[in-house]
Amino acid sequence: MSELLQLLELLRCNADALNTLTLGKVFRFVTYAARLKDDILLPQPATLSHSIAPELLPRTVIHFLSTACDISVQTTERCWSILKDLIWSSNDFAPEGSNFEACERVFLAHGHTFGLLPRSIYPSQSHCLNPNCQRNQKGLALKKAEQRQAVLYTLDNGPLPVLPLLMFKYNTERRMNYHYNFYVQGGRRVYYDDTKIPDIIQVGEHQFIERKVIELWITLMVVSWTSATNCARFYNSALSGNRKPPSGWTFGFTLDSDHVWNGFMILSLLEDLVPRKQVLSVLHTGLDQDQYKEAMQVRNRRMRLYSQPEKNQAQLIDCREM
Repeated sequence: MSELLQLLELLRCNADALNTLTLGKVFRFVTYAARLKDDILLPQPATLSHSIAPELLPRTVIHFLSTACDISVQTTERCWSILKDLIWSSNDFAPEGSNFEACERVFLAHGHTFGLLPRSIYPSQSHCLNPNCQRNQKGLALKKAEQRQAVLYTLDNGPLPVLPLLMFKYNTERRMNYHYNFYVQGGRRVYYDDTKIPDIIQVGEHQFIERKVIELWITLMVVSWTSATNCARFYNSALSGNRKPPSGWTFGFTLDSDHVWNGFMILSLLEDLVPRKQVLSVLHTGLDQDQYKEAMQVRNRRMRLYSQPEKNQAQLIDCREM
C-alpha cells in the first residue's frame, strides 16, 4: 500500500508533466519497467551501482515501453525520469495470476522484437569472483554477455520462454563463465556460495525449473512412488496449460524424465550442502549422471557415518543407473 501511496503522490506532484496519461497506462508502465531491471542495467556503465536507478533507459527498453503502454517516446522518458526511483526500490509491482498472463501476452507481442520477455534469467553474481581480477579490484561489474533462448518451467504459469539467458564471461588467466546458478572454471561447475537455495534451478543447457516444481516431484516420489517419467507426464498434462513456444523458438516446452532427475539431484545436493555452508562443485561436461556421481557418493558416505539411525537406507541414488 505504501508504494501505491508514493505512486499517487508522484502523480499528484507531476500532474502537469503527466497530464496526457491515464491511470491504466501509468500502472502498465510501472509494471513493465519493474520486470526489466536486469535488462536496464546490462548496458549501463560498469561503475554504476545496482542499487541506484539509472538516469537513462536503453533505447530498446524505451521503444518497448512506448509501444506496450501506447505512449510517445518522449512521454516514456519523462515517466522514467519521474518514477524511476519508486520502480527501482520496490518489489511489489510484479504481476500475478491473470495479470501475469496479460503481461506475458504484451511482452510476447511487443518485447520479443527487442529481446525482452517478462521473466529474465541473469546470473546472481554481477562482479567477477576471482579476487585477482582487475575488474573486480576496480569494482567494475561484468558486462560481456551471451544471449540464448531457454525455457523456464513454473508451477503457477506453466512453461515460459525466457530471453535473454545471459552468461557473463571475462577472460583472465583461467576464464570464468557465469551462469545463473554457477560459474564454470577449469572444466568444473561451481555453484555460488549463497546463503539460501535458489528459487530457480538450471537442469539442462536451456532448461530451468522453479524449485517449487521440483519439490512437488519429490513429494510425488515419496508419497505415491511416482516415477520420474510420470512426474514429467504429470507436469506436461496438468501444469503446462497446453502452452506452446512462440513462433521461431528453438526449444519445445515438453519436459522429460532427465529434467526431473537432474532437478531432483541438484536440489537434494544443495539442500544437503547449503545449510552446512559448503559449496557444490561438479564436472561441467559429460553425462548428467556422471557429473553428479562424485558429489552423491560424498553425500552418501557422510549420511552412513554421521546421520540418522536409518543411515543404511538414506542414500541418494540416480535410478537411471539401475
